[in-house]
Amino acid sequence: MTIAITLLLSVVTVADTTTLSLQQAINLLRERNPMMAAEQASARAARAGVGMASPAFLPSLTLGVDAVRTTDPVAVFGMKLRQENFQGADLALDPLNRPSPYGGFSFQANLQQPIFSPEGIFGYRAASSQASSMEAMARHVGGVVVSNLVRAYWGTKLSDANVAMLESAHATALAHAEQADALHQEGLTTGLDARLARVGAADIEARLISARANAMNARSTLLAMLDLPGSTHLNLSDPLNVEQQSSCEVGSCELRRADIEAAQAAVDASGFAVKQAWSTNLPAVVAFANVATYGQNGFSGSGDWTVGIAVKWNPFRGTAGTSAIGQARAVRDVHRERLRALTAQSQMAITAAERLLEANRQRHRVARAALVEANEALAQATLRYSTGVSAITELLDVQTARNAAELNLLTAVHDVLVARANIDFAYGVFDQ
Repeated sequence: MTIAITLLLSVVTVADTTTLSLQQAINLLRERNPMMAAEQASARAARAGVGMASPAFLPSLTLGVDAVRTTDPVAVFGMKLRQENFQGADLALDPLNRPSPYGGFSFQANLQQPIFSPEGIFGYRAASSQASSMEAMARHVGGVVVSNLVRAYWGTKLSDANVAMLESAHATALAHAEQADALHQEGLTTGLDARLARVGAADIEARLISARANAMNARSTLLAMLDLPGSTHLNLSDPLNVEQQSSCEVGSCELRRADIEAAQAAVDASGFAVKQAWSTNLPAVVAFANVATYGQNGFSGSGDWTVGIAVKWNPFRGTAGTSAIGQARAVRDVHRERLRALTAQSQMAITAAERLLEANRQRHRVARAALVEANEALAQATLRYSTGVSAITELLDVQTARNAAELNLLTAVHDVLVARANIDFAYGVFDQ
């Protein structure tokens, strides 16, 4: 059997079997999950778009080449002057009014350098803050996906454990039926005992069928999140036990949620948008320089240059200016309130997650003690039935109670692990 080791993801693959610890699954998720990739691409697009606002303070150069042939009197007159090709005969009325077709080439270079452009500068800073907001939100979406993966990982482990528990319970129920048959053959019990045992085994078998289907569905969900082929057999190596360590225990973490970072960046962007709206009422000053070369059969003719400073100001635009400022302020207030609400909600989420973790720890202790009692009760019931002291109904009832106790313990362990993940998510550990 060929064994391939992928060092980048630390995943050991044997044929179509992939062994993953929880951390390895998270690493694989960050590499392959399409939702996370889409959010990261959107953030990159937003960051790249910030550069579109850079002409507000950086110089811009425009180059142009023209080749024309025309009989337009004004155009012909102008081209001849620029090419320094104007002759005395061109001043005659007939050549001026009805010139012969004339052509030429021109090359122009235009350089502009903003000197004072507050609208553009604040627009650039608003775009930059908005890009930061989208980058932070992409990290938060990634944290949500990682959190869902953790739940899916432990949910799959719980589904597998349920299947194993029901398989064992089914085998035990069949053994009870065989024991009842043997006692019936000896004349110690009636045939009713064996029938009741088989009914109990059938009930467990029906639940086992459903549990196997649920386990397959859980694995399919996990494979889809990891973008792995549906035929891949997953071997989840981390055990389902409460000794699994959490990245963030109660009270030991700082709040680092990326969605709050995104909300704060959105507030910053909206603040710059308000300043941008105000600055539309101010003049803009730009320096410029133009260089041009003209020729009839190339660019070897004449050339000229122009330098200057331009001021543009639109002090009154009806109510458009004041409306833009009012709208920008309203948007800023929206983002401020959303940030305030999100911060409060995150604190509530932390408190709720810590409270639920403690409750699940207590449930785990209770369920573990109950399973010990259930095992002792099952041993006593088995002995009582085998010696004829009790009916098989007592044994079957105790066996059912013992199965429920084991299922309760497995569920409690799962819930402790998920509660720890909820705390990590509430603090923003998965967003990093």
